[in-house]
Amino acid sequence: MKKILAFFVLVPLLFGCTEDTDSGNSQFDVPYYKFTSSDTNFLLKNTYSRNSTVTFKNQMNTLINFKVISNETQKREFAPGTFSGGGLLLNYFDNKTIILKSLTHTESEHYLILQIYKFDANSINGGFSFYMWNGLASSYLNTQLSYNMRTASKSTMILNNVTYQNVITLNSESPYAYPNENYTINVNKLYYDITSGVIGFDDLDGNQWRLVN
Repeated sequence: MKKILAFFVLVPLLFGCTEDTDSGNSQFDVPYYKFTSSDTNFLLKNTYSRNSTVTFKNQMNTLINFKVISNETQKREFAPGTFSGGGLLLNYFDNKTIILKSLTHTESEHYLILQIYKFDANSINGGFSFYMWNGLASSYLNTQLSYNMRTASKSTMILNNVTYQNVITLNSESPYAYPNENYTINVNKLYYDITSGVIGFDDLDGNQWRLVN
């Protein structure tokens, strides 16, 4: 839980944030890597509308429900090196953050957070933080599991008669589970479709949680 909240709080502290949407480089003469029309297919335009519910079901018909509480795109500053914002500004970049709050595990603030961001002119990257993940959370704060959505290996999955053709499989590579309140932190595999977002995840107990359409 503390890892998730730290991730959520530290993003604006480390990278800064502004509502400005102009060219972004006139004052400091640094690049601004902006989402373009060629990035549209990666930006989950038709999913995760605010206040909607996202449900996953396992083989035993047990459900885990999430509510979308935020889906925003902002221009951020990449200025690493300090918590006070005094680091050298290297570039601006567009960042999309989608925050889903668990409606099933409600003892604390439990989130699935998705990030889509652009650090250079050619790539578009994704990252995530998940309260049930048994490995290191991924984001531009911690890049062990961040992925370039243009070049990452993709496969096809069929769920509930829906074919997902651009699925990126993320694996924690960790065999460990951690008890926590009334659930176990043991999800070690997550399936992310570049046009539909998270469509499923697996845990160490053999549960295969899949998106309910």
